[in-house]
Amino acid sequence: MTNPSEFLWSSYPAFIGKIKTPGWLETGWLLSTFERKKKEAIKNYRDFVEKIETKALKNPEEDIIGGFILGDKRLKRKVDKIKNRIFNI
Repeated sequence: MTNPSEFLWSSYPAFIGKIKTPGWLETGWLLSTFERKKKEAIKNYRDFVEKIETKALKNPEEDIIGGFILGDKRLKRKVDKIKNRIFNI
């Protein structure tokens, strides 16, 4: 897939007006950060999303520690301290 609107579980098509926005999805706040007028906001948001160089993005899964902790080594040490206190290790 090369376009975010092709992802099955993405809300992106609703944000850009490609599909009807579900009642549970609030798009106004995010779009308002791109422009006051909705049509311009959608255009600016679409430009922002579709110009991202996905190959340059880092995969956040590379930073997962211990199967579920997403953070740096400092966070892991904090979690380990708490775990040790709880389980008296």
